[in-house]
Amino acid sequence: MDPRPFAYIVSVILLVFGICGFVPPLTPAETDPLRVAAGVGGPQLFGVFPSSPVLAGIHAAMGLWGLIAGAKLGRAVIFARFAGFIFLALTAMGTIPLTDELFGAAPLYGNNLLLHGPLAILSFLFGWLYQRARPQPAPAPGQANF
Repeated sequence: MDPRPFAYIVSVILLVFGICGFVPPLTPAETDPLRVAAGVGGPQLFGVFPSSPVLAGIHAAMGLWGLIAGAKLGRAVIFARFAGFIFLALTAMGTIPLTDELFGAAPLYGNNLLLHGPLAILSFLFGWLYQRARPQPAPAPGQANF
């Protein structure tokens, strides 16, 4: 499980979400009266993910960091580890009513949980479970290699 391809793939996804979050035609406001009455009437990226310029900036910054980090193995591991903590924090904050809007700056609730949660899990897997291949010592002459 090499973290470099993970860093590149995640960074491209995050860059797409980040850049598209700044494009007004891709972030129409919610028009369903029931959802607006429930307080979910803000812009929706692709009509699915609650969005704001702050959240789009977070996604774009993480995407740029992943592109830069994916060039070297050590940096990709560090990116995956830190991204795991960042996305875990965003997921946790999105489930708490007082912080689900990042203190009024970015909506972390709803379908954003379905984006940030799996990204946190995958980031932890690629960041912490990666084992560098270590050369095995050669067995002494006459010993069996079990």
